[in-house]
Amino acid sequence: MGFAFLVGKRVGKAVVRNRVKRRLREIARKRSYILPSGVDLCIMAAQSAGAGSFQELEKEIVEIFEKLREYEENRS
Repeated sequence: MGFAFLVGKRVGKAVVRNRVKRRLREIARKRSYILPSGVDLCIMAAQSAGAGSFQELEKEIVEIFEKLREYEENRS
C-alpha cells in the first residue's frame, strides 16, 4: 500500500505545507487498516487543509478511506 501526498503552494507557506504533509502521513499510517489491501493513493490537499485542525483533517480522510473500502467491496 502506497501513499502520495500533494500539497501545493496554495495551501500556504513551506511551514504550513510541511505540517499538512506530516498530518496526512500520520493519518494514513494510523488508518491504513480501513483500506482494502493493494491500494495506492494519491491525496491532494485542498487549500483549506492548512487552516484545519488535525481532527478535522483526520475525519475527512477517514471518510474517504471508508468510501474507497465500500467501493472496492461492492465492485467484487
